[in-house]
Amino acid sequence: MFQKLMMILLSLSILIFTVSCSDDDDPTSPSQPTPTTFQVSIENTSQGFGIMSSGVFNTPVGASSPGPIVSGGAYEFSFNAAPGNKLSLASMFVQSNDLFYSPGEAGIELFDASGNPRTGDFTSELPLWDAGTEANEPPGAGLHQAPRQPAADNGAADPDNTVRLVNDGYTYPDVTNAIRFTLTSNSPTEFTGRLEVVAPVKDFIASGAFATPVGASGPGPIGPGGAYEFSFNAAPGYKLSFANMFVPSNDFFFAPDENGIDLFDASGNQITGDITGQIELWDAGTEINQEPGLGEDQVQRQSAANTGAADPDNTVRLAPDDFNNLPAVSDVIRVTLTATSATGFTARIENVSTATTLSTSDGGTQAVPMSPGVWAIHTNTSPLFTPGQPDFGDGLEAISEDGNVSGLNTVLAGNTGVNVVLAPGVWTVHNADAPLFTVGQADRSEGLEGLAEDGTPGNLNTALTNMAGLPATPFAPGVWVIHTTDAPFFDTDQPDRGEGLEALAEDGDPSGLAAAVANRDGVSSSGIFNTPSGASGPGPIIAGGRYEFTIEALPGDKLNFATMFVQSNDIFIGPNEQGIALFNNTTPVSGDFTAQAVYWDAGTEVNEEPGIGLSQAPRQSGPDTGPVENGIVTLGPNDNFTYPLESDVIRVTITPQ
Repeated sequence: MFQKLMMILLSLSILIFTVSCSDDDDPTSPSQPTPTTFQVSIENTSQGFGIMSSGVFNTPVGASSPGPIVSGGAYEFSFNAAPGNKLSLASMFVQSNDLFYSPGEAGIELFDASGNPRTGDFTSELPLWDAGTEANEPPGAGLHQAPRQPAADNGAADPDNTVRLVNDGYTYPDVTNAIRFTLTSNSPTEFTGRLEVVAPVKDFIASGAFATPVGASGPGPIGPGGAYEFSFNAAPGYKLSFANMFVPSNDFFFAPDENGIDLFDASGNQITGDITGQIELWDAGTEINQEPGLGEDQVQRQSAANTGAADPDNTVRLAPDDFNNLPAVSDVIRVTLTATSATGFTARIENVSTATTLSTSDGGTQAVPMSPGVWAIHTNTSPLFTPGQPDFGDGLEAISEDGNVSGLNTVLAGNTGVNVVLAPGVWTVHNADAPLFTVGQADRSEGLEGLAEDGTPGNLNTALTNMAGLPATPFAPGVWVIHTTDAPFFDTDQPDRGEGLEALAEDGDPSGLAAAVANRDGVSSSGIFNTPSGASGPGPIIAGGRYEFTIEALPGDKLNFATMFVQSNDIFIGPNEQGIALFNNTTPVSGDFTAQAVYWDAGTEVNEEPGIGLSQAPRQSGPDTGPVENGIVTLGPNDNFTYPLESDVIRVTITPQ
């Protein structure tokens, strides 16, 4: 850990090595030129990126191109991370206006307290959030939701524009029953995230039972003048089906045909008014028919439920008028639809029969009571039955024979809900909290709105990519040297000399290299820079910190230095072998010399991804613990990883005094 690096550096009891000129070369002697004093500043200009890396997941597993995922589908993405890193992600709940699944601001911890990768099921850490950018509509029915909107970003603004946990009064699937998010570890620092839709496909967007007559306090049948009402939300493409018993029968029921009743016309306008013409009287084919109004096994006269003999024709079919006394459908029932909002409806089922509607063979007449029933909003055909086929066995028999809705209502409820669809999303590995949003604050206009409203993650990913990078990298104490000959520290494209460069480049320990160069031919002075400006003792410099030291030089002298790029295995920064010339002929140089400070790879330890590797100083268990490379010193890191520009992390200035 970084604290271990600090302890290593602070325990070195480093002395500043300086080699002075001999008495024979006394600069105060009239025969010798007077040396120029320079102040050298090495400043850490790296930024404190809270975001390490980011990306998009958009192609379902097994697919060849981007798209959403439905039940059984999954997205996968892989990334590297180190202890202290966290993961955040976001994916749109498509059947909504601006809802998305995501961890909270802090993200998902990727490592435990012992530094071990965390793996397993983390679904419970991905609640459903409201982006606060668009007013919510009923889930799965809103006309401004992605599957139904005429264009992106066209819904009404949310009066509460803050990002928050969804709490709008609508019903949503429980997170753990809707999605699954798991992490697996492929190596000590590599993870794969898998986001799946586990919710089963639902056939009905809404369903229910109508059992309590309008104005009544409890369930019951309706006679002449009575009515049932129920309300629901639906979008274009959805249809209404229902079923309730023609009571004076063995197994007759009212219902539309297997296609249901259209709720919108071809132009997307709501259909309202009297729809009785689409209702028919059906025979469930479950009990042999007796004369309507007189049969002993009909619900008004039977000794117990389900007591009639089985129908030899067990198919659902239009009710036959075997006894020549069936009234017209419109003489018994009236069904009307009223719009309550752009997607809201109220259905009203009225009993319009009278005391003389049903004539019986005994010379009598009677009204036609109707039982409670069930309703469903659907897009598929045959939601309750298929004409010419036997009853599904889901409870239609109990309604059509006995007016009992409980069985079929339960079956419908189990197959009702918003189908979970997830859109492509983003992921990010980060150190600081709140990479995507801040709870209770407005969306930052960085692309979350597009992801949450329209399932387009590109803008948010771009924003994250622009903010991504290494955490603010420290620089370790280093060595400086004034020299006239080249290559005081190393020879390019040759193995390390074994004089202390390895310890400096791998662990930030400059003591060995400083001792080795102190008496080298061509070196007039050298030393260690190890105490940050303003600090009381040795240590690394973090973002905004600097090392400063004073040197003396004569025309022909050059400055070289080396300091460890701490978020690496053995990368250091310094000038090339020739060093920085301190004079232009006899004129002292002055200004910014950052351009001459470049990355070098010591070739002593195998490189890992910068800021991630477990054998790098901030995370290693001790000095010199990484895999040995046995390579050569090369200009620039000898790997395929990405490093920030030198000018983005360090500034070198030289000022004559």
